[in-house]
Amino acid sequence: ILQARSRMFVDNTFVGTTSTHETMPGEPFRFNLGEDKNIRVTYTHVLDKSGNEEEDKSTFFVTDKQTFHVKTHEARFTAASTHKKASLVILEETVPVPSHEDIRLQVLVPEKAEIITATEGDGGLKGLNAVYQPTTGSLSEQLLGTVVAKMHAAGVRGGTDGTSSLHVFKSESSGSYFFAQWLG
Repeated sequence: ILQARSRMFVDNTFVGTTSTHETMPGEPFRFNLGEDKNIRVTYTHVLDKSGNEEEDKSTFFVTDKQTFHVKTHEARFTAASTHKKASLVILEETVPVPSHEDIRLQVLVPEKAEIITATEGDGGLKGLNAVYQPTTGSLSEQLLGTVVAKMHAAGVRGGTDGTSSLHVFKSESSGSYFFAQWLG
């Protein structure tokens, strides 16, 4: 590919222009396709609650009560697609990392998530009509590449409308959760 201005189309619809850099055959490159107006993601704040909880570890001989400040945050994300074919939608939610040893963080939902790393090789992308190297780019890009590869490798596309069940992945190194689902 020679360095030039390029017009971009998605599903035969013009989405914009971009500049491409000179790229040798077989060499990966990235460019942003912009916002996908056929996918809508909404965020709903459900609950914020703060309070104190007491833990009693007292025995017959020793009184040992500890008070903890507890904060609960709950939100709901929804996604919908108007694409004619199934589209893979991935939401990344970063969980804060405590900066002090006395601060503990517990994620209540989802209870089960598949642990992923950013160094899982090609992640099963061989043979797909896509070139993505999850071992390059930022940690978030690498993790995203792993999620994409796992969703394609599993071939999960659900019912007749193309919608699959929700898959949850967690990166212990970044603290991020990735929620992935095929939407029809």
